[in-house]
Amino acid sequence: NKNQRSILAHKSAILQIATNAVGDIVATASTFGEVIRLWATMTGHKLCSFEKSRSTILTSLTISRTSKFIMACDKVGSINVYRIPLENIAVDSTV
Repeated sequence: NKNQRSILAHKSAILQIATNAVGDIVATASTFGEVIRLWATMTGHKLCSFEKSRSTILTSLTISRTSKFIMACDKVGSINVYRIPLENIAVDSTV
């Protein structure tokens, strides 16, 4: 199906997932590991990664409306804000 894309995002189960307002970027975080990853939804290519503490268990993940930032909340009440390096990534909309 041309309207379906599978992305092998992490080696362990996905804990949080978020898309930007346009839907061309998806962010993922797994139950194990220290990264949040951003993907191009149309191609499945990894755009960038953000490091988080290995012991951090995320409760929420969201991408700002402008796609300039990603915010992650964890179980101890911390909020982490990461700047998405838009100047270094290109979201390719071709399949």
